[in-house]
Amino acid sequence: MFIQDKKLLIEYAKKMIIDELTVGTAGNLSIYDPDEKAMVITPSGIPYDHMNFDDLVVMDLDLNILEGKNKPSTESFLHALVYKNRPEIRSIVHTHSIYATSYSTLRKTLGALHYIMADLGGEDIKCAEYATFGTQELAEAALKALADRKGCLLANHGVLALGKDLREAYSNARTIEYIAKMYHIVRFEDDVHVLSKKDIDAVIERMKSYGQ
Repeated sequence: MFIQDKKLLIEYAKKMIIDELTVGTAGNLSIYDPDEKAMVITPSGIPYDHMNFDDLVVMDLDLNILEGKNKPSTESFLHALVYKNRPEIRSIVHTHSIYATSYSTLRKTLGALHYIMADLGGEDIKCAEYATFGTQELAEAALKALADRKGCLLANHGVLALGKDLREAYSNARTIEYIAKMYHIVRFEDDVHVLSKKDIDAVIERMKSYGQ
């Protein structure tokens, strides 16, 4: 069950360490299959560089374990709640990347310093209200901050990124970190220009014909 998805999860879990999007065992990833009505998710507390097929956990969206011997990620409820409410989403990546996580301590919206922000669905990235990790309160706060977006910050915690597949979700997590790093570089400047909703809407329209 989920053989190809498990291969991808392990590949991208290792990439998170290489790309410095997290450290140790922090963060988590999942893929949802609407036909199976189940998600495969990374386990709790196992280092990504040691992770293998048997460590991953398959669950339905009511958090019943269908396959796997390990405890699933502590954020399983969050993943399940997003999949229940965002039927277009097939994958979730949660990171603790340093620049975005640092910015999340400000508990502010992250503005569009670059037009690449359009990939996330709008002109800003909202910050979910703080709640203890692994709780229903955190999941509900994140879902609210994700309205009309494919990513959000989690206050004093990290990043949540969504996608139609794992590749897009991972790319969105990297984009949020990229924008947060830009903010870190220019944060003491007085004349930083943030792109408007009109600017980003134009990019979203333009992107419809981008690529091959």
